[in-house]
Amino acid sequence: MGNMMRLTRLSLTNYRKFGGQPSPDDTGQDSGKQVVPGLSIDFDEYMTVLVGVNGAGKTSVLDAIAVALSPFLSRFPDVNGPSIRSSDVYRLRTVEGGESDIQPHYPVVIDAKAIIASPTSWETYQCRGESFASECEWKRTLNTAKGHTTSAKARELNKLSDDYQQQTQDDSHTMLPVLAYYGTDRLGLRERAQWKSHSKTFKNRYEGYSECLDPHLNFKQLNTWWRKQYDRDRRGLDVPTFYAVRDTVTECIERFTGNTKAVVDYDYGDGLVVSYTDSDGVYFENQKFEDLSDGYRVAIGLVADIAWRIAALNPFMGRDVVKKTSGIVLVDEVDLHLHPVWQEKMLGMLRELFPCVQFIVATHAPLVISSVKSKNLRVLGKMPKEELPASGVEGLYFAKEPDDEMYGVNANAVLRELMGSTDKPKKVQDLLDEFGRFLNDREYEQARNVLRRLSSEVGVDADNPDLTGAWAAYYFHSHGRKLNAVRE
Repeated sequence: MGNMMRLTRLSLTNYRKFGGQPSPDDTGQDSGKQVVPGLSIDFDEYMTVLVGVNGAGKTSVLDAIAVALSPFLSRFPDVNGPSIRSSDVYRLRTVEGGESDIQPHYPVVIDAKAIIASPTSWETYQCRGESFASECEWKRTLNTAKGHTTSAKARELNKLSDDYQQQTQDDSHTMLPVLAYYGTDRLGLRERAQWKSHSKTFKNRYEGYSECLDPHLNFKQLNTWWRKQYDRDRRGLDVPTFYAVRDTVTECIERFTGNTKAVVDYDYGDGLVVSYTDSDGVYFENQKFEDLSDGYRVAIGLVADIAWRIAALNPFMGRDVVKKTSGIVLVDEVDLHLHPVWQEKMLGMLRELFPCVQFIVATHAPLVISSVKSKNLRVLGKMPKEELPASGVEGLYFAKEPDDEMYGVNANAVLRELMGSTDKPKKVQDLLDEFGRFLNDREYEQARNVLRRLSSEVGVDADNPDLTGAWAAYYFHSHGRKLNAVRE
């Protein structure tokens, strides 16, 4: 099934660290200056991985997407999403006459483009095999410090949202796209109160959109939905969407542990409980969800939350609900608290568990980065001065695919090529660089002194290939022969 909703492009102007020059349509006046967004980024149909060092703007891009998608949600009853805040405004520092001044720049503009399908019933889709979709572009803006986020330029998106709401009232089997955002603090607290169920019951399928663009993961909602479905199952009712969600969470556990026969269950006192055999072969029975390790809770909680929202939104799709529902899911630091072995598996697992969902995730973990093709990566960075498209415009950033293929590349190469980092401690790398300079200049005595310092740093008996290679290079160049003697 093609995506009911798929983001294709996002442009940001005067949003957080992304400056730029807005268009006359946004400012209400023609300045005669070239229109330049602070950042423009396009997205893969199913998986886009935002890459960059801390502070590159990965979280800002995800937050902006959440703001952009909010108008679609706001048309449904009791559902809302984030807006542009005053703290999101780009601020530029200038110095004149020795005096520093920081001024906010308006308007803030979030310009989004997406492919959105017309409302379609499940039965119609099953017969036709696809939904009719069209391209939709809209903007959200904040024009002044005292103003509010406007969606006047989101009329097309608002109309589609109205159509979805009306169609769901006319035909209860109209499919809805899942929308969700998971931030870096999604782990939640270990306090018991965080895991108790809501006292309220789920009123309608729109509960699947409740707080969906809030980056905090609400375990109470998950627990409440699970308890309700568990009650129905115990009464002997057939609950195929519940079985689909339970199977999805079970598969997640089995993929991470490498062992089958995991069991996800519910206990009225403890809430969600899981039984599984870990990667070391140790069996755990009826482990309370909140007592699991951080890695398990993050991974299982993420998968379970996406799955229950999908099931709540489209309860009529039966066992197919998880595999056939599409939409957009945002995940910041997708590697959060995961063991390196799990980091390699995470993106592939998400794609297989939710094959119709578009994921836009952020990471700086080399093992995550090397688990996807370069066409799925977007490296964020500040635009070099020589590449600036217009003079006098500040805060310009790029988002581009890597020049080289990163899939399957070792972590050290990812650190060097994409993160501008090194796979060694800085002191060790500095000594190696210093040795290389002396060797190139044929100052062999100085080069040997540096190698002695390096040997002392890493340990004389250390099995270090860089140290061994450096000594070999020294002897080869200084004595005209390869290393075959005892180090001095």
